[in-house]
Amino acid sequence: MKGSEKLAFFDLKGIDGAVNAVRHSTVGLSFFSGFFDLRFVDGIVNLSANLLGWGGNLWRKIQTGVVQHYAFILTFGIFSLITIYLIFF
Repeated sequence: MKGSEKLAFFDLKGIDGAVNAVRHSTVGLSFFSGFFDLRFVDGIVNLSANLLGWGGNLWRKIQTGVVQHYAFILTFGIFSLITIYLIFF
């Protein structure tokens, strides 16, 4: 009986203690992992989606479907680039 009591004590304190220590560390790490995923990873994904949605809404307001407007904007852009180049270079 003495040997079985020693093995039971070793099982209770040694094996079960190690298993519980691993369990506690796993639960703690999963909490921080979940927090990081929710706040940072999902935040970056949602930020990029919101920025693209905002840009799409802005671009939708600019689009008219009239070719003359697009030609004017293209000409104005080229003129602006040439002016900037001549002033600074």
